[in-house]
Amino acid sequence: VTGQIYVDNEAPPEVRASAQGLIALVTYGAGMVIGNFIAGLIYDWATIEGGHNWKAIWIAPAVMAIVVTVLFALLFREKAKANKAAAETA
Repeated sequence: VTGQIYVDNEAPPEVRASAQGLIALVTYGAGMVIGNFIAGLIYDWATIEGGHNWKAIWIAPAVMAIVVTVLFALLFREKAKANKAAAETA
């Protein structure tokens, strides 16, 4: 949802609907297919004699979420709108 809000705020009005459609396709389409594939691999990997190692099954997505959060914090840089507005008026 945050990505959709960001796209809505940053995309020019003439391409906003297309940008929203693209982000929906990526997150709800390709993202779900890839996530389902990875979940299956983790489920198979955590199979032990007599069942599954549920701790490992739940730890794996938690670790992935932490990695994505750290990467996002390190790599995403948005220029403040105040700086943009100040540059336009100068």
